[in-house]
Amino acid sequence: MRDRNEQQEALADKSRSHKKRESALLQKRGEEIAALGPGVWKTLPFPEGLLEALEDLHRMKNHEARRRQMQYIGRLMREADTEETGALLSALDSLQTISRQEKETLRAIEVLRDRLFAPEEKVRDAAVEEILLLAPALNESRLRHLAAAALVEREKRRPPKHARELFRYLREALLRRQAESSNPHP
Repeated sequence: MRDRNEQQEALADKSRSHKKRESALLQKRGEEIAALGPGVWKTLPFPEGLLEALEDLHRMKNHEARRRQMQYIGRLMREADTEETGALLSALDSLQTISRQEKETLRAIEVLRDRLFAPEEKVRDAAVEEILLLAPALNESRLRHLAAAALVEREKRRPPKHARELFRYLREALLRRQAESSNPHP
């Protein structure tokens, strides 16, 4: 109870504009959390009542009902203990950082894959060597086979079946390597 009184006293010292900015920020962060989906929610440390409110939001279809529920979620986040809200927001930030890193990795994989489709054989060979340096566990013959098949598909304007398979092969290997390097203890 004492913590709530201290929070209310701290809020009383802030200007009305400052309170509105904080409120809007917490509601925006609540929207980010809601966008993650129920599968990710289970991994986050929620203040009391917030998980139920998010599950209710997920079931709602009406736009106005969803808008009101988002306001309620923002209110729950404002009223929650500062430590609980801080833990939730730091967990959300770490999830978003991981997501950004995965996106950067996927972009790098796309660039490498596209270099495998270069018209000059020297560029393709250099790309294969670079890929093998990044992920030595890859099978070079399979990599070259997929690249050659994808190049033929591209030249004949066929659906990119092998190009997709090549991307998946590279993605799995590079993400596995990235996970191993970030977690050295098995």
